Amino acid sequence: MKVLALGEFPIDSPRAHAVNVFKTAGGFARLGHEVTLACLPPEQARSAIDLGGSFGERGLRTLVLAKDRYGEDAAVLARSLGAHAVYARSFRGASACARAGFCTILETHAHPDDANPLIRECCAMAQADGALGGIATIGTVLREALIARGADPGRVHVVPDGVDVELFAPPAPLPDPMWRSDGRKHAVYAGHLYEYKGVPTMLDAAGFLPAWVFHFVGGVKEDIDSVAQRVEARGLSNVRLEGHRPHTEVPRWLWHADALLLPPLPTDPSARWTSPVKLGEYLAAGPAVIASDIPSLGAWVSDREVIWFRAGDAGSLAAALGRAAAASAGERSTRKSAALELARTYDYANRARRLLGILGLKEPP
Repeated sequence: MKVLALGEFPIDSPRAHAVNVFKTAGGFARLGHEVTLACLPPEQARSAIDLGGSFGERGLRTLVLAKDRYGEDAAVLARSLGAHAVYARSFRGASACARAGFCTILETHAHPDDANPLIRECCAMAQADGALGGIATIGTVLREALIARGADPGRVHVVPDGVDVELFAPPAPLPDPMWRSDGRKHAVYAGHLYEYKGVPTMLDAAGFLPAWVFHFVGGVKEDIDSVAQRVEARGLSNVRLEGHRPHTEVPRWLWHADALLLPPLPTDPSARWTSPVKLGEYLAAGPAVIASDIPSLGAWVSDREVIWFRAGDAGSLAAALGRAAAASAGERSTRKSAALELARTYDYANRARRLLGILGLKEPP
């Protein structure tokens, strides 16, 4: 089939939703479909081909559409391609393509209180007799909010974020580590440095654990600078701000870690529905995953795969790191196997297969 994927964001965006769309589009390609991904023009002077490579998706055809005509141009593009299916992380793109008669599924992670009128418009189009074939979101709270706005329950589906298992599962032998061996333990956090992602908890835990080195991989410049000021003010010599890395470079930072940190705070509303991209990546990578016990994470993993700590509690995080360090080789192996097994169910090819199933479409023979 010919699949058009729509991402209404700059094609060089470093945000998690860009990773989600690039990699989901790649999932369609892995199923044997011919995939075109259309985004907004880049913010930096880089080619779409290079960007596809930085996400590990060189097989995608990528192009850009004008911001002020994104929806209309998306429908024109779908027509010119002869698209059999449209996957849209764009309200304008989804509504325009559905109205033009294309089999379309919208993905949205919109906050339940988001006042964007396009959300209600798309929900109206996802009624039982509507033009929009389905809506995918990442949590039951978000699903219920979309239904409350008018979408038919049978057309709204919870689909967790995915993982490229082939990219993130460790090879044998492993490449050289990203840091010198100095006898200390290494904890890695890979993602944006937003407060609600648990930055305060990790910095506090670093203060408790001088024998651990905390690596922060990711973040935009202003957030990195802000965290750097706090690290300097507190004299946290065991915190390393590694900066943003291309998606394909992130796995190397995970493979050699003694623990991977997933510490979102319980106070942010997203604690009720988040499905972090990094969760699947951590599961595939191998080291112990230390996760805060927010409600949404419990929907996707259990203590078979992760070590829980009390969300927002740095002492609890430090204790969980201690448990990870003290675990026997057998315990580590059992947890690693369970995590990889679960990661495979979240693989982007499986994610794409499920999205097509929502539309009633089958894979090619």
